[in-house]
Amino acid sequence: MIRYLLLLVICLQVSTQVFANNNNSELLKKAARCTEEAMNFARLTCFDEVFSTPAHIPVINDKPDAWLRAKASEMARVGNNDPMLTLDGDDKWITVPAVNKDSGELFPALIFSCINNISRLEMALPNELEDGRVDVTFGDSSAQLWRSDDTGFLISSGRGFIAINQIKTILSSSSLVVRSNSPSIDGLQFNTNKLNDTIKPLRKQCGW
Repeated sequence: MIRYLLLLVICLQVSTQVFANNNNSELLKKAARCTEEAMNFARLTCFDEVFSTPAHIPVINDKPDAWLRAKASEMARVGNNDPMLTLDGDDKWITVPAVNKDSGELFPALIFSCINNISRLEMALPNELEDGRVDVTFGDSSAQLWRSDDTGFLISSGRGFIAINQIKTILSSSSLVVRSNSPSIDGLQFNTNKLNDTIKPLRKQCGW
């Protein structure tokens, strides 16, 4: 109700200015008739028609959900680069920021997750990656092909068993250095010392 009263006040203020400039009393009459509408939707529709209110255009976020989840987690981080677990109902994810990321940046960050009971291994990036595919190597493991999403801000190793196998490789080391044919991620370092303990709820949820 308050919203409608405020809208009416704004409309009347706009109307007053319009009539002061154009001496158009017909517009005020139409606006006054809108207040007689009993239904809220009908009343708002009436005002929209009288004052030619532009349609609401929703803001489209150009970042993927995993990137946004990681951002929210990293914004809550205080004073360390350790693996951090975030819970949202049955969904669970861990973010680990690069130790050698630019000061003041949240990313790059590795994302270990169990979303909709599916294991995922991803990396959130601070800037758009131009390459659609990049080679990624962890430690002594063989190179794996990671794919970029449509935005270029997120790269993924895959889902399910593919992700699980790579996560297990990461768990075998207390620290991690990424090697890649992409200069933007080659040489990134991550502190995975506490990952084995932090990831237990995620492993339990996804059944491995």
